[in-house]
Amino acid sequence: MNQKIDELQRIASGLLDIHNAGKVHKDFHSGNHILCNIGPYISDLGMCQPANNEKQSVKQEGIYGVLPDMAPEVLRVSIYKSI
Repeated sequence: MNQKIDELQRIASGLLDIHNAGKVHKDFHSGNHILCNIGPYISDLGMCQPANNEKQSVKQEGIYGVLPDMAPEVLRVSIYKSI
């Protein structure tokens, strides 16, 4: 149990690093992180973009990803904004 919590904390830390860099992953789901001997890695950064990219709304670029794993704001056709 502690190992799973540690892995989740590392994944959350990786996402925080991406967000602190002013980016949004835009396609994060269970298939986009890799578990290896030294810990988890976040993968598939091909859709990663600036968090406040107002030039590209969801309507302009389309919706991509795995439907069950999509964030509600994507399905509501909202612009990504950092807090």
